[in-house]
Amino acid sequence: MVQHLLVLLPRGDAQSLTVDWIGRAMLHNQDVYPDPFSFRPERFLKDGHIDKSVKDPAHACFGFGRRICPGRYMAFSAVWIAVASLIAVFDMKKAVDEDGRPIEPNHEYVSALVCIPKPYPCSITPRSRDAERLIRSNANVDIL
Repeated sequence: MVQHLLVLLPRGDAQSLTVDWIGRAMLHNQDVYPDPFSFRPERFLKDGHIDKSVKDPAHACFGFGRRICPGRYMAFSAVWIAVASLIAVFDMKKAVDEDGRPIEPNHEYVSALVCIPKPYPCSITPRSRDAERLIRSNANVDIL
């Protein structure tokens, strides 16, 4: 028996519709993530450690099965190196208001296949004079 599924899609940008549809299908599946629309990071933990039986949502953007992105390991490594390099040379702190009180980030996100935070004020400064020299010496390096 063949079963057909009819889905009525709203008018709109095909790309954002596809990204939203895929994101909801993969990341909001109640069989995989119970109560998927609730922010519950503890769903990925068991006895205080990462629960490897729960699918890692970070892998969803690379697809699944035989068509999974072959560059995913390089992508994860490149992001790790970039973040580690930034943390090594910059102090990243909450911004402060005119009275010197920390400004709390708003914790608002842009919804897409992978959510990203909306811009918020912060303070990013070199950790030291040596770090500043290193940053400036690489500011005009063309990596491509």
